[in-house]
Amino acid sequence: MTVDASWGLHRAILAALREDKAVLACVGGPEAIGDESRRPCGDGPQGKDGEKICGQGGEHGGRENGKKDEAHPSIKLGASSTACWHSATFDGQEHTLTLDLESPKGDMAVRQMAAAVIERLHDADLLIPGHALIELQFECSETHAPDAQGITHCRMFFKALTVSD
Repeated sequence: MTVDASWGLHRAILAALREDKAVLACVGGPEAIGDESRRPCGDGPQGKDGEKICGQGGEHGGRENGKKDEAHPSIKLGASSTACWHSATFDGQEHTLTLDLESPKGDMAVRQMAAAVIERLHDADLLIPGHALIELQFECSETHAPDAQGITHCRMFFKALTVSD
């Protein structure tokens, strides 16, 4: 088996989303598209005013230095896994990955974000150094009612097949 293609696949997905005008229109800019999901603010320490503070700040979408941060739409890479996928004639990997979408603007806004993500990624032709992307497919999504902070969450599931060059 050759080098894991996951890192290159994740970088290519994030780059594709950060360059897509429809996706950017939904989230407000490339800084809203990141590489790790924000953990809920409800499990962080309390600030002076009793408000919960996220343990991750800055680019990870949390609160920094105990200051309240307005919620903004975001897309982050979630959990992923990689498995061997090969035969006598090729060496490849099967990837399952999730994207976590969040929006303070409600159900329709997060569904619009999801539609833009599917439009950009489903059957996309992405460049992965040292590997070829055979297939990238949207499989399903889960959208949840707004949480206590009014943030609507959507988890999207994708499957990809890669082979070594």
